[in-house]
Amino acid sequence: MEIWKEVKNLPYKKCFGCGGANEIGLKMEFESNQKEIRSFTHIPEHLAGWSNLAHGGVLATILDETMAWAAIYLERSYILTKKISVEFIKPVFVGDNLEARGHILEKISAKEVLVYAEIKNANGVVVAKGEGNIALFTPESIRKFGFLEEDYLVDFEKVVLNQ
Repeated sequence: MEIWKEVKNLPYKKCFGCGGANEIGLKMEFESNQKEIRSFTHIPEHLAGWSNLAHGGVLATILDETMAWAAIYLERSYILTKKISVEFIKPVFVGDNLEARGHILEKISAKEVLVYAEIKNANGVVVAKGEGNIALFTPESIRKFGFLEEDYLVDFEKVVLNQ
């Protein structure tokens, strides 16, 4: 039996993908079995593309967020996405229940991983998949960019990177 445990996040984050404080975001939450990461989500109506189809950019966001959290959690690292490729396989409709899963395919170097993610519909059919290169950063190296406040960095390290 697989054991999945919650991946902790900061509740006040405003990230469009995983931020609980973003009123119009996806509010993705993750769990892990220590080999991969997963999230159960759906596309809200305000993120539709054509008619009642989910917008492809939103599906790409779900894949990117899943790959990012695979790297954050499994590598216990700050990250930035370097490159992403997405393949849309089947239509996804607004309101569909989805499961996104991601894992690390290869550790390219101490500073980069190749990751994979896929989205399945409620019938277990893969509807989209993607690969990406994720840059890894130490707490010291991410601070050099200067785009994150120190309080946020301290909370992220305490809650997310040290779980």
